Amino acid sequence: MIIVPTTLVIGAGASLPYGFPSGEKLSQKILAYLHSVISNNKTHNPTKLGTIMSNLFSNDVIEKFDSSFRNSGQLSIDSFLEYRQEFIPIGKFMIAYVLLFSEINSNFFNNNSINDHWYQYLWQLLKPNSDIGLFKNNELSIITFNYDRSFEHYFQIVIASTFGIPEIDALSLFEESIPVVHVHGQLGFLKENSGAYVSFGANCEDEKNLKLASIGIKIISEVTAEKEFEKAHKLLSESKRVYFTGFGYHSDNVRRLKFAEFIDKRYLRLNIYGKTNEEMSRCLKSSFNKSRDSFRNSSNIDFLRNIPF
Repeated sequence: MIIVPTTLVIGAGASLPYGFPSGEKLSQKILAYLHSVISNNKTHNPTKLGTIMSNLFSNDVIEKFDSSFRNSGQLSIDSFLEYRQEFIPIGKFMIAYVLLFSEINSNFFNNNSINDHWYQYLWQLLKPNSDIGLFKNNELSIITFNYDRSFEHYFQIVIASTFGIPEIDALSLFEESIPVVHVHGQLGFLKENSGAYVSFGANCEDEKNLKLASIGIKIISEVTAEKEFEKAHKLLSESKRVYFTGFGYHSDNVRRLKFAEFIDKRYLRLNIYGKTNEEMSRCLKSSFNKSRDSFRNSSNIDFLRNIPF
């Protein structure tokens, strides 16, 4: 179990092993779906997605969004929407569609096909030997910049399956024990008694699901004064160890964590997977003022295996 107060900060790279797209791949998928919708609408043979979009947006808006985003040179939809905020509603709608489509339960439990199964590794650290009640003694919290609910969903399932309790009770135990803060919002909540309930793996071609999921998404400019960031600041201030993995280190995201206010008081390790040495050094100096011995360049699971808990 994890008994030292620890916060794990995660981004899109943390969900990649489970079938969710990177920021760049998300953009590519959105553009591919838009192309299909526009093409089929023009031949009066709309897809199910096209029909739903036509109910919510005019063809002019759909085509202008497609053209503007396609020609913007932006690698991520979030960055594009910062510049073109008139497209936020349709942009969120498309993000929700792609991510709901990516919520596939089997992606978490086909161990032979998961190369970086760090959720499973973390579960081995968190689970008590016998008494389920001891799970609450874990001192781990999560700050996620992801919209997907894959982290909560995985632990809901493994807790229910390991201890033989209903999934709803497993989710309640997890939420009471491991705080998860989605600073940019999420695709609805996993509990049916919540105001914006969207089940994991919900039909992504259901208009109600898409509306609820898109409402929960917040782009960078919308979260400046959000309560979720206040929760994140509290978790970081109370932690003795802070680890980053699967994180893109966008300067605005780092700044809004206000980490510079107490960074020297924390044991910090960063996983900057896929970046060059120069990019890593630049990131550490500008955002964290830390030396290169503070980071690793490895998969999520290898990163976790080489840091203390």
